[in-house]
Amino acid sequence: MTIDDLKLALQRKPFEPVRIILSSGDTYDVPHPELAWLVKGGVYVGLPNGTDDLPEQVVYCSLSHIAAIEQSATK
Repeated sequence: MTIDDLKLALQRKPFEPVRIILSSGDTYDVPHPELAWLVKGGVYVGLPNGTDDLPEQVVYCSLSHIAAIEQSATK
């Protein structure tokens, strides 16, 4: 996985929700591109609490641990 792969997935027009799958098996859905922040070594993903659009928590996903990115059904 490269930062360019992530960038392409997050900048797709129209945006399609994605799921980030880590080598540990953990998954994080990105329902909107504003809930993901790319940095040099990976991506921060905002985790909304379900009642509003603002994230309640953030998780860091290192590029070295991202096993795959797939289209997600989450909207």
